[in-house]
Amino acid sequence: MKRRKVVFTIGLAVVLFVVVGYFILRDSLPPRTPHKIARTLSTLQINDNFKVEKFKDNLKGGGSAVPSGDLFIEFKLSEEQFLELKQQVQDAKYQQLPVKNFIYTPDFATNLEEGFYMLDESSPDPLEFKLIVLSEKDRRLYVYLSDS
Repeated sequence: MKRRKVVFTIGLAVVLFVVVGYFILRDSLPPRTPHKIARTLSTLQINDNFKVEKFKDNLKGGGSAVPSGDLFIEFKLSEEQFLELKQQVQDAKYQQLPVKNFIYTPDFATNLEEGFYMLDESSPDPLEFKLIVLSEKDRRLYVYLSDS
């Protein structure tokens, strides 16, 4: 009887560990979707029901652990989704558009004037950057990653 309780407790602990691990790491697990990528890059709460308008994944590993190329995701948002994200980007202290003091602004962001953006240039390589843009005018979320 005592052995049965031990086996049951261990089994329950394993199941609990797997379930909790899944919820913590689910954006890192396959399949690789635009929603998961955008959540990981932006740290915004991007629901799976956000409509993907464009998805271009030109990141190439070339056999190495470090990818190169670029990635672009464009989401078309409903009014409710836009307002939800707007609150998130304001809380995260995104900057007001237009993108300022950045030489390599991608084409999609050059004419955007209303909304918010976050630019991560933490790499010493100027061609390696991450740009997240929430456009107020057309209610779209853009996620762009450049990796030379």
